Amino acid sequence: MCCTAVFHKVDFDFCRICGGKHTMIERRLKCSSKTCIKFGKCGVVWKVFHYKGQDKWRVLVNSNGHARGVLTCSEQHTPLVTRPMKAFIATQDEVGLPPRVIEVHLMKQVTIRPSRGGCTTLSQVQIALKRIRKEQGPKNSIQAIHRL
Repeated sequence: MCCTAVFHKVDFDFCRICGGKHTMIERRLKCSSKTCIKFGKCGVVWKVFHYKGQDKWRVLVNSNGHARGVLTCSEQHTPLVTRPMKAFIATQDEVGLPPRVIEVHLMKQVTIRPSRGGCTTLSQVQIALKRIRKEQGPKNSIQAIHRL
């Protein structure tokens, strides 16, 4: 389910996972792979039932195959930027890199692999910032100010 988009979300009072009377969320996801789009409309739809109380998931998929057939998805996925990462990026302004530049550069890096949870981790963001500093250099460092 790497290239999916949520197109429908419903909250139910009756759980379809365990049969209890508590809130459950149903999401329907459709395939949005660029590889499938080249071959036509993809008919694959997933139903994801989620019960937050016990963190239980149930995933169902229809019997329609992908429009791309047996080909794998060749799309490069951009990493997600979470709130803790944005907070870390916002504190980096004192080293001379505007937070917006860091965030845009991070979104462009397709070499960062998502972790098991599907998002990049804070340590991966910190490594990406070290790479930016190596490429662009420290712009507002004490040594740069002394050279002026």
